[in-house]
Amino acid sequence: GQYQSYVDKEYELRIHIIGQKVIAVKIDSQSNADAKIDWRSQSYQLTYEEYNLPSDLVAGILRFMSMMGLKLGVIDMIVTPSGEYVFLEVNPDGNWLWIEDFLPDIGITRSIASWLLAN
Repeated sequence: GQYQSYVDKEYELRIHIIGQKVIAVKIDSQSNADAKIDWRSQSYQLTYEEYNLPSDLVAGILRFMSMMGLKLGVIDMIVTPSGEYVFLEVNPDGNWLWIEDFLPDIGITRSIASWLLAN
């Protein structure tokens, strides 16, 4: 197994990388007692909003994706109460469609389709 120490959360991020485009979503996981440790079981009970990442973090994410040889991926991160960004994982085939149930204009599907047509 692989184990990680518990990290206190202010909120969580799901970051979609499509080529050079980065779309981040803030997940208010700490507003629901059943989602504080793992938000996934309560995903339809939470609130979501588009999130603007700091430019240095975007640059680091794009460098990481390039080093990994990934053109598409979904990164999960925690933002701690002190504002630290903590990387959890990257899924090269992460789910995204359900987010558009909450944020229909966020454009993840449209961005993926455009990227696929261009590449």
